[in-house]
Amino acid sequence: MWVVALLVGVALIPFLPGFPSPAFTIALVVGVVAALIAAVIDIRSRRRGASPRLIGWGRGLAIFALIIDLVLVITLILGVLTRPHLTLVELRATGGPVFTVSFSDDVQQHVDEEWHDSGFARFNTAKSSTEITVKTPDDQTPQTVTCEIEWNGEVVAHETSTSGTVTCRYPAG
Repeated sequence: MWVVALLVGVALIPFLPGFPSPAFTIALVVGVVAALIAAVIDIRSRRRGASPRLIGWGRGLAIFALIIDLVLVITLILGVLTRPHLTLVELRATGGPVFTVSFSDDVQQHVDEEWHDSGFARFNTAKSSTEITVKTPDDQTPQTVTCEIEWNGEVVAHETSTSGTVTCRYPAG
């Protein structure tokens, strides 16, 4: 029983980076440690003819580890099924030698972020639209600036302007 608990716990380790919640990590560590202690108790009790009480503790810990593993597996399955559809977005811009860009992703808004010559931002989003504005500083003469939006690997917007400011939107409108 402890073997299954330990194998399932170890198999769940690669999923840790996908869960920002420390509760998943703590539960996984507790489950693996419980399975390891159950393994030690089981192996020692076989060699020494241990008391039934100690054997019961080992089985109890193995069952506890299996329950934790089951809860974590169900959490993973529900997380995959209920996760919003994410889109990979890449925003590109050229201008310069220095220019600013403004855009937002699902986490924060980037306002007047300074880029040099060319730059890009890549993020996943649950939104169905995005926008980027590129502009040269007010104290410089207007230069040619471009912006481009790539949505799930497909270029969906590309704009160029000689006025020093350009905006790309997806969907267009």
